[in-house]
Amino acid sequence: MTNPIILSPEEQMLLASQQLKELYNEYYPFLLEFLRKGNLFNRQISFPLLIKPFPAYFTSDVRLMIAGQETQGWSMSKNLPYIKDEINIDRVHSLLMLYKNVGLGKERQSPFWRFARELNKRFNSSHEAFIWNNISKVDERGTTPKWDIFHGSSATSSHSIINQEFEILKPNVVVFTTGANHDNCLRAVFKGIREEPVNEYISKLTHKLLPKNSYKTEHPLRLSMNRHFNKVIDFISADVKSSGIIGKSI
Repeated sequence: MTNPIILSPEEQMLLASQQLKELYNEYYPFLLEFLRKGNLFNRQISFPLLIKPFPAYFTSDVRLMIAGQETQGWSMSKNLPYIKDEINIDRVHSLLMLYKNVGLGKERQSPFWRFARELNKRFNSSHEAFIWNNISKVDERGTTPKWDIFHGSSATSSHSIINQEFEILKPNVVVFTTGANHDNCLRAVFKGIREEPVNEYISKLTHKLLPKNSYKTEHPLRLSMNRHFNKVIDFISADVKSSGIIGKSI
């Protein structure tokens, strides 16, 4: 029996980064073609959120992915606020650098980024040890896209980009801060997903592409308003630690 090949964290990072770049080099022209065929560029669609993982993710105790709703404005620059009808593969590199330059919200104080930083701190010493993702790869006019845009850009069966991101990055803890308003999006991306409510503000999720420790909660702004912000972080932290995944090789 052949022993499985074990890659070092550096090799894992190089492999995942290459796989993501190849994925996005296919996805970006696909997205443009979808928008072109539907004559949808006039609806002010943002550039897609493309992930560039930091090295610390591959050496972390817990490979944490935190998924929000959408970017609420993800412009390349002030002069290029929305995606345009052009196939330019350099856009992929620029978007990866944009992701990197946000620095996983290190200097940002919104509820989402405070939630992400605090949850990551419960498991990992590095601020750069988690992945930021969204359930929708684009937004429309700075907010949740209409269903046709969402499905065509994020959930179409012919190009299930979010599914492939999960397969490449292999997180072992996932938290969707998408709330009930995005349940249709969650079910469209992860077909057959099962949800088990724990209480009024958190559920456990089961799907073949998701790790055992997968959760859904409300957006951190709502959690903060309802005074559930720390309760959710405490629950997820305790539940992950009780599952015994910390310290296991991935």
